[in-house]
Amino acid sequence: FHAAEKELCQKWKQGNWGSLKLEFIGRELANTVWSYATMGHRSVELFEALERACIHLCTDSSGEINAPSIARVFKRKELSNILWSCTVLGVHPPKLVRLLLRGMLGEGEERNPQYMTELHGDEGLQKDSAMSLMYWQMVVDVDKSGFDFCVPEDFPGEWAMKAFYRRNDFDGHPADEDGFLRLTSSLLQDQVTAALERIGVKHEGEHAVPRSELVENHGVRLGDSAPDLLTIDIAIPERKIAIEVDGPTHFLRNLDTFDPNAEVEISKASDAYLNSGRREYIFRWSGEPTFHGGSQMKGRLMRKLGWTTKNVPFYEWFELGGNREKEDEYCRRLMAN
Repeated sequence: FHAAEKELCQKWKQGNWGSLKLEFIGRELANTVWSYATMGHRSVELFEALERACIHLCTDSSGEINAPSIARVFKRKELSNILWSCTVLGVHPPKLVRLLLRGMLGEGEERNPQYMTELHGDEGLQKDSAMSLMYWQMVVDVDKSGFDFCVPEDFPGEWAMKAFYRRNDFDGHPADEDGFLRLTSSLLQDQVTAALERIGVKHEGEHAVPRSELVENHGVRLGDSAPDLLTIDIAIPERKIAIEVDGPTHFLRNLDTFDPNAEVEISKASDAYLNSGRREYIFRWSGEPTFHGGSQMKGRLMRKLGWTTKNVPFYEWFELGGNREKEDEYCRRLMAN
């Protein structure tokens, strides 16, 4: 892997793209760093090579980088995927980040929602792109990274694609009237909640950390039109304890410990999901599960905000087999640790 990564970095630094068209180069760059972020694999060298490649590709014939020159190479969705990757991995090369923000939002006279929409030929920023921008702003401000550029004060406002205001947000929660969070809980989460209630732990389900708290206490530069970004599955706010109930989409399988020849039972609830008698998916956890990059990033952020995070992985909970005594004991141990 490391040899392949070194070769990739060399290719990006040298601008060795072969016969690839610009639009496909932008896609390759975005997809590659997105996969790194999903794995939670932090490579400073890769991002240094990425920064150099982006600057080279997006510099116009007069030696300038501007919104039109960036739009020749990248769609805004691709730029937001790279920014999300920077946020998840905690790597923020200043020149790269400025290029990404300029490509999505413009700079100076370019910073106009209608102009940027016409330039990119889209209908505005997609929901996950808008959320990626706000998450980036939150993370760099909490980290006191010292960036002097930020999202517009009225963001997301007119910047977000209107069609996405009626769809689900990037965490899978149904959108409310303004297109952002209307919180719901999963069946697994409801079971954990019930167990906590049985053992007398007072808590709140689907707790949203107020945007105002982030602005006032942590200097996060988000305006009044920004939604509450951070949600907690189960919270004890007065003690700043966050309990995250982690389903299968929060995990990756570590291939270093994966045995493709292992015999795996698929009769347990942890292995298969049935819908109307049909098996929709199977989890073969013969490899060690690990949190994906987005979940790791949220955990780091919560700790910096002063929260203690406790995780309930789905495969541990399913092993309890629906036995209430075992569930109650699991939650007692969870709260004691």
